[in-house]
Amino acid sequence: MRILIAYPWLDLGGAPKTAMALARGLKERGHEVFFYSRPGGLYQARLEELEIPLVEAPHNRLLPAMYQLHRGGYRILRDTLERERIDLVHTFHPHLHYLALMAAPARGIPVVFTAVWFLGVTPFPAYPGRVLFVAEEFKDVSGPLFGPWPREMSVLPNRIELDHYHPGVGSGDFPERHGLAREGWRIAFMSRVDKNKIGSLRQAVDAALILAGRGHDLQLAVAGDGPRMEELRAKARQANEAAGRPIVRLLGPVADPVPLLAWADLILGIGRCAWEGMACAK
Repeated sequence: MRILIAYPWLDLGGAPKTAMALARGLKERGHEVFFYSRPGGLYQARLEELEIPLVEAPHNRLLPAMYQLHRGGYRILRDTLERERIDLVHTFHPHLHYLALMAAPARGIPVVFTAVWFLGVTPFPAYPGRVLFVAEEFKDVSGPLFGPWPREMSVLPNRIELDHYHPGVGSGDFPERHGLAREGWRIAFMSRVDKNKIGSLRQAVDAALILAGRGHDLQLAVAGDGPRMEELRAKARQANEAAGRPIVRLLGPVADPVPLLAWADLILGIGRCAWEGMACAK
């Protein structure tokens, strides 16, 4: 089959990694795979390494939250479906799902949608396709938005590349390059730093300070970036000053978290990063 995977961006986050993991697995099984996304970002090099063609999707600069849901995005998707003779479209974001439904079914091309987060309150268009959720609670909350139309709704957890994430991986010189201690309790938190995640990140910093205040030798390393980064920096700075030593390290975006996972004793996070930690026997 000739399959088009669609996700709006290749920047930091578990969802694009899940989409790329699926793309890799399909390619290894003999399918022709294409990836529709905005060019650039932390993970584009990984896509090139996998030798999966990138269909460069235009970003909506006037309404950035709409991503590719506009005339230019539709035109490129439509032309790609016809030029590459696509047999199936698999989308990982509501806006790209809408876009695919405008272009694919009319050409006899089925569309599959994977929901990687809660989907708001707006009902989805009537379409008898397959819908996947990466967590049971996402299906419980967002499943009713699809009405009676999907032929199947099921739960399939995030895909983890077990040849990359596995027990025994090494940290190399990652700790020294990032000022991380080799001793004590080593805690890693991997997350985007946005409005949905900042609360959990703040709680992790508070917990680190409480534990340090009780005499525990520990360090919390946070890998991530996002619009609430300045708030997190201020929170980490306050915790380090209160503890009298660097108990919180902010690493910024980390494209390959395996060395960080190898360094850590305990992994904190939401969604895919927990699976990655478990795959590395944490």
